[in-house]
Amino acid sequence: PSAAPAPSAIAATPTPSRVRIATVSPSSVRITPSVDKAEPFAGDEITLTVEYENSSASTLREAVLHISLSPAVSFVSANVIPRSRSDNELEFSAGDIPPSGKGEITIRVRVKDTLEKDEAIVFSVRLTYRDPSGSERESTGFLALNVGKGSGLGLAALAGNGITGLLELFIHFLILAALVYLIVLKLREEREKAEHA
Repeated sequence: PSAAPAPSAIAATPTPSRVRIATVSPSSVRITPSVDKAEPFAGDEITLTVEYENSSASTLREAVLHISLSPAVSFVSANVIPRSRSDNELEFSAGDIPPSGKGEITIRVRVKDTLEKDEAIVFSVRLTYRDPSGSERESTGFLALNVGKGSGLGLAALAGNGITGLLELFIHFLILAALVYLIVLKLREEREKAEHA
């Protein structure tokens, strides 16, 4: 009888729904990076989740997850302690991954305050492992997203260029008008209740 494969050092954990940006699966190992915000603003914290799955019929030995964080972000925390970390390069031991074995790791990062709208944030992921013959192999995944417009409601940020800026300004005005209307209705209801009481 053969020994049971060692469990992965990176445990699968439930995660909230998130936006998938890009996936590359060049081998029998699926690597799927995703983030919880498709268009983060400068200064935002975002969660990068890396899911991996062995879809081959063989155990992947000595698997290591290498994650390169974009220079546009800074590392905050991870759900697993990295076995090594240098600047924005992180390494996590995944151990031996049996056939159909899967797991994930989540990393919190902060988008740098100095980034401008539409600047790219790119993450790359590699899973290195030994196949049954002992040869070293790897699978890769990546994702790319853009920095959003920012969260301020200043006219300069809303004005933009031409028609697009005017449309954005009009939409924000409509939202503000709807909120004022709802507040007025609520105040009127409370006043009527007080008069009838």
